[in-house]
Amino acid sequence: MEDLLTVPVALAVMASPLAYSAAQVWVLIRFPGWWRLLGALPILPMAFVLDYTVDSYRLGGNLWPLVLIFSAPAALLWLGIVWVLMRLLRRS
Repeated sequence: MEDLLTVPVALAVMASPLAYSAAQVWVLIRFPGWWRLLGALPILPMAFVLDYTVDSYRLGGNLWPLVLIFSAPAALLWLGIVWVLMRLLRRS
C-alpha cells in the first residue's frame, strides 16, 4: 500500500515550488484588501529560500533544491489556509 502512495506524494512535493509560484501570483491578483496582504506574507521567507537555492546552485552544491522543495509546501499550505478563511468569513 505504501508503494502506491510513494510516487504521487514525491511528485506532489517536487512540483510544489511551481504550484506555490502559480498560487502566489493568483493570490496577488485575485485577493482583495487585507486578504492580499495575508497572502503576501510568504513572499519574504520564500525570497530568502530562493536566494539560498540559487547561491547553492552557483557554488555547485548537489543538494541545492532541497530547501526550496521542502519549504514550498509550507508556503502553499499558508496560501490555502488564507483562501479557506477568506471564503468562510466572507460568507458570514
